[in-house]
Amino acid sequence: MDFRTHLRQLELYRLVFSRNPSEVEVESAVRFVQQTADEQTTDQRSSLAPWVQLAQVLLLTNEWMFVD
Repeated sequence: MDFRTHLRQLELYRLVFSRNPSEVEVESAVRFVQQTADEQTTDQRSSLAPWVQLAQVLLLTNEWMFVD
């Protein structure tokens, strides 16, 4: 993972969850963005960029929706 990708992930997690992502979350996010980008180069094009799709996924998590 390059430095720019790492910074984007940190910023996204900080904006959504007010915390840094765990190592598992970093790996999952990188895999999601790469797979989504790869799919967009084939016939399965989406109108949303991979990073936008990741942001939507994070906003739909239980951690974001519910506060103890």
